[in-house]
Amino acid sequence: HLEAVLGPVAEDLDFIGFQEMRADTDLRAAEPGYLDVGEAGICYARYLQRAFQRPLLLGYVAVSSHGGWEDEQASALASLLERRVALREAGVFGWVYFQLFDDPAHTGYFGAAERDFGLITAERRPKPALEIFRAFLR
Repeated sequence: HLEAVLGPVAEDLDFIGFQEMRADTDLRAAEPGYLDVGEAGICYARYLQRAFQRPLLLGYVAVSSHGGWEDEQASALASLLERRVALREAGVFGWVYFQLFDDPAHTGYFGAAERDFGLITAERRPKPALEIFRAFLR
């Protein structure tokens, strides 16, 4: 019921934020396209633009490397980089990655995968996704 909630106040909002989070512990993890965060972001951004006509912030990008998913984490971020123009055209003015370092004490919806959302391990070893993130800064 997002339109019923945001619709009446949308014109007063500076922007609308949304999230894209992925982990191997998610029941949908085996579905085709699950790691295509860029495409998912574009689709949802287009919906939000049609519904609310506000600037958009992908304010919560998180992909866990749990379960040996370091390459998958990098691939998911690469999908954002590859689609940055389409995201911009869909109204997304920026995106924020969830956390720089893994947090061994973190808990939440994704269970054990919550500890591994960082781009750098808790032991300070960079993951492949860090280079993808740096590419956005260039």
